[in-house]
Amino acid sequence: MVSGGELPDVREGASVSEFQFYQFLSCDGRLTKDQVAEVRALSTRARLTRTSFVNTYQWGDFKGDPQRLMERYYDAHLYFANWGTRRLMLRWDASVLALEAIGPYLVEPVSRAWRQGEHVIVCVESDREDEDFDDLFGPYDADADREEQWLPSIAAVRTAVADADHRFLYLLWLLAVQDDAVDPDSVEPPLPAGLAALDESLADLCTFLRLDRDLVAAAAEPSPGPAAPTTGADLAAGIARTAGAIRAARDHHRRSRLEQEAREAADRRERRQRAAQEARDQRIAKLRGHEDEAWKRVEVLVAAMKAGPYDEAAVLVADLAALARKLGTGDAFTHRYRQLRLQHNRKKAFLARLDAVGL
Repeated sequence: MVSGGELPDVREGASVSEFQFYQFLSCDGRLTKDQVAEVRALSTRARLTRTSFVNTYQWGDFKGDPQRLMERYYDAHLYFANWGTRRLMLRWDASVLALEAIGPYLVEPVSRAWRQGEHVIVCVESDREDEDFDDLFGPYDADADREEQWLPSIAAVRTAVADADHRFLYLLWLLAVQDDAVDPDSVEPPLPAGLAALDESLADLCTFLRLDRDLVAAAAEPSPGPAAPTTGADLAAGIARTAGAIRAARDHHRRSRLEQEAREAADRRERRQRAAQEARDQRIAKLRGHEDEAWKRVEVLVAAMKAGPYDEAAVLVADLAALARKLGTGDAFTHRYRQLRLQHNRKKAFLARLDAVGL
């Protein structure tokens, strides 16, 4: 849906535990000195240049209106808060992006667009509890450079969209599907080419908006390749899917992916176990005929009274046990092993390691 209007309030108040990040970029030009002064009047704390605005808040709130700033000064805006809200706005010259062309991809309240003067602005918002905030953006006192890397990368999609690459817009529609803002019987909008091969900017967009990777993969399966025709007639043959069908395909894709990942994990475990057994067999073979030297080495390691030597000693004793079983000298091993435990019966950490290796 295409509309204008004010941005919805995403919060009612702030507390010391809250964190908000605002960033604006002017990609196609530089603000004049007067414009910089106008923006500066909205925030004395912001890091402000003629092409960028960055500010964070752990209490209070930004006094400006991001929508108005985009309409007057900037080409890209990114906002996130630690309670889960993430917002992105991008601006194009109206001569390269028509509202009529992008309307089918936009679904309120997830995404919307409007024209202001000679520009078209698209806004998308994802608002849910944030489980990966620190992983993506770092804790509140982290280096701000990490936070500022997202918008320059994502804003690069403006060039592709201006060149009629509508993957960005289709991903916004998928976000609405993911958020259950699209009726299951609604037919998907025109499917752009290359959805299965997202570049870095689009991949970062998906991560920032928390788009389900299985949903994207399911939607991309019938997508024509990057070099395929993208006329309306060419696309029409492959867009009979509904939002509900794509959700079902996502569930199937997720099951298949998880099964494949489980098989791969099992294969890796098997390879690790096989490699570990081969390494152990080699160690045991080298021990043969040198058992007394190995027991002396155990004593030296235990005497160090440190975690690393304890671990090495426990492994060495386990190897001696395996060698004894192989040679049929279990009684001799048991006698020395009991002496070892009795001698070091106060070293609980070492004894715990012996227990952990099965002794």
